[in-house]
Amino acid sequence: LLLIVPDQLPLFVADVGVEFFQGHHNIGLWYWESDVMKENQLAAFDHVDEVWAATSYLHDAFASARRVPVSVVPSPLVFEPPSDVSSARRRLGLDDRFTFLFSFDFLSVMERKNPIGLVEAFTMAFSPQDGARLILKSINGDVFPRDKERIAAAVADHDDVELWDRMLPAEDRLALVAAADCYVSLH
Repeated sequence: LLLIVPDQLPLFVADVGVEFFQGHHNIGLWYWESDVMKENQLAAFDHVDEVWAATSYLHDAFASARRVPVSVVPSPLVFEPPSDVSSARRRLGLDDRFTFLFSFDFLSVMERKNPIGLVEAFTMAFSPQDGARLILKSINGDVFPRDKERIAAAVADHDDVELWDRMLPAEDRLALVAAADCYVSLH
């Protein structure tokens, strides 16, 4: 079971060699935000016997390549929502402003996650007096300090936009998602 996004699978194959895949039934469990697949992504089909997609959207995107069977296999993960969202808001330092949330990992492709585009869209739509806030929740900014600095510069003059580049305990991560008024993404 290969939980490696399609554009990265050929790189994994180059590292481990094609022998790794021989004599096995190889399944790609892939996540992708677009229904358009580039050549390096299509090459990933050469290394799997089937693909599992977590949603019907992903199923349709991968099945359109007509390379291997694709099945919808929903994620079996279930998370308990916080019992008291208002206390979670206080504990996390969230005030009464309408809160937009975006979460990403710097280990992903920043241009694809597009946090700077999100900051630009948010600041075009809202002024600090409008009573809205945007939280960019990230991890691994220390691995890509230049990218983190670019985002920090983009939010520097906006009191209503915050970059939270830190790990949170699972309970707080779930509470942050539950407490946010809107999850937003410009993938």
